[in-house]
Amino acid sequence: MVSEGLPAYFGDHGHVGATQPNYGLDEVFGARQIYVEFTPDISDGLTLEIKGSQIAGRYIRQDYELRGGEAVGHYSNGHVAAVEHRFGQGRTLLMGSFPGAGYYRRPSPVAREFFAGLLTMAGVTPRLKVNDHSVQARLHYGLGGGYLWITNPTRSGRTVNVSFAPGVVPFTSAEDLWGQQSVVLSRDQINVGVPARDAVVVALRP
Repeated sequence: MVSEGLPAYFGDHGHVGATQPNYGLDEVFGARQIYVEFTPDISDGLTLEIKGSQIAGRYIRQDYELRGGEAVGHYSNGHVAAVEHRFGQGRTLLMGSFPGAGYYRRPSPVAREFFAGLLTMAGVTPRLKVNDHSVQARLHYGLGGGYLWITNPTRSGRTVNVSFAPGVVPFTSAEDLWGQQSVVLSRDQINVGVPARDAVVVALRP
């Protein structure tokens, strides 16, 4: 389980828990809050180092003391910013700010690699990869077959290459059902053009 800052900070009726993380989550994450700042208007320059990656935070800053966990991240003053822990049969990572919001305001290749590395930490192999991070690709596969959705929010057309993990979707042909764009197959990859501010919906057929 991976969490940004303030998990379960507010309890019933909006009351703040005396112990943070609240509702026993301090035991789950192996850490307890010793300091917190709510600075949404002046925190755009906040940074934290997690596992060697210098990434941006935003909105809040939560400092921790260890309660069985391992410090894997720090703020510039040396205070603990991220904690890993083993609990039951699982693992946790708690981060004391909002790196997702930080990335939205200040995207960087380092942060992108950090987020992708969370899958590696969990032992998860991505089902697909794209060559253009300005588009979004989602794969749906079930009894009705496989469907690849690619959306392009930019103001220019994109030529997108999607590579699939081996054996994820068995297909021998592909067809765009939305705009009838040409789809080119190559082993476990497809190439397709996605018009500006548009999408393709590719049916993957066995």
